[in-house]
Amino acid sequence: MTRRAPRWSSLQRLKTDHFDLYQLHHLVKPAEVDQVFGDEGAMDVILKAKEQGKLKYIGFSAHTTKGALKAMKQFKFDTVMFPINFVEFYNRNFGKEILELANEQGAGVIAIKPLSWGMYPKDQPKNRDWWYSSVEEQHQIELAIRFTLSQKGVVAGIPTSFIELLDKTIEAAKAYKPLDTAAAEQLQHMAENRESIFLNEEKQVAFNHPHVNPMYPAPHLEG
Repeated sequence: MTRRAPRWSSLQRLKTDHFDLYQLHHLVKPAEVDQVFGDEGAMDVILKAKEQGKLKYIGFSAHTTKGALKAMKQFKFDTVMFPINFVEFYNRNFGKEILELANEQGAGVIAIKPLSWGMYPKDQPKNRDWWYSSVEEQHQIELAIRFTLSQKGVVAGIPTSFIELLDKTIEAAKAYKPLDTAAAEQLQHMAENRESIFLNEEKQVAFNHPHVNPMYPAPHLEG
């Protein structure tokens, strides 16, 4: 059976002849990475598209350390989209290995979940119909953005998709200055007793359990 070449109808719909950046979305398990790079996997199509001038740069997004590292060791991507967040970083070094390898490989890091304040505390009612808690006050957002954008190799930070938080994040980015000791201490204090929003996914991968995320609303957005 002859495999048909994709039509890339998205290019037609967007009225362009190429993508600047094309990313594999949400790699979780190492087995998924193997599938991407296997016979007739998605990477074959992507590399052919690059040869044809349909895209310039190749990246991926991931929520797990194992998934991201496996992908990065298979191929030198141009971009890595991964959670770079003060709660995850200070409480369990989540993201540290990804940053280190991305810097070694010269990949730009697109940070997601920069405003996450971890899981909603059990004694705190949800103030938003969303699967994790977010910092809300302007000074908190400025601190969170300072942390994320101060990490070496981070080229962008994508906040949650609530308009008012987006507006506050834009103001925080305008006021950005590198993280200093005082700001880092404030963030470490804010991170205390906050639970990771990615730990369950990490455990699922570690124990090879089926990947299930019932907390994600539909549609799930990266921010």
